[in-house]
Amino acid sequence: MAVELVKSGGVTGIMETWEVSGQASPPSGMSPADARKVLAIASSDEFRSMTSEAVPSDYCCDQFHYEVTVTYADGSTLRYETAEGLDRPEPLTRLIAAFA
Repeated sequence: MAVELVKSGGVTGIMETWEVSGQASPPSGMSPADARKVLAIASSDEFRSMTSEAVPSDYCCDQFHYEVTVTYADGSTLRYETAEGLDRPEPLTRLIAAFA
C-alpha cells in the first residue's frame, strides 16, 4: 500500500510531493508513527467509502491544492483532490494533516 500527497499552489506557487509506503522508510521530516497513521487512515472503511469531488475550476490559485493518491495492495487506486477552504470529508482532512 502507498499514499502520495502532492501539495501545490499558494502565494509562492510551491509543489511538494510526499509518499508513504508500507515497504519504505517515511519521507524526510515524518516520523514512523505519522507514516503508520497515514496508512491506517487510508486503509479505513471510512476513507475508502468517500466520494471524490473536483476542485471548482474558478477556485483561487493562492490557496493550497492537494492531490491524494492511494494505491492498495490489490492494485486498486483511489484519488482525491481538495483545496484549502473547501469542505471535505473528515478522513481526508486527517490524512492531509498527518503529513504536516
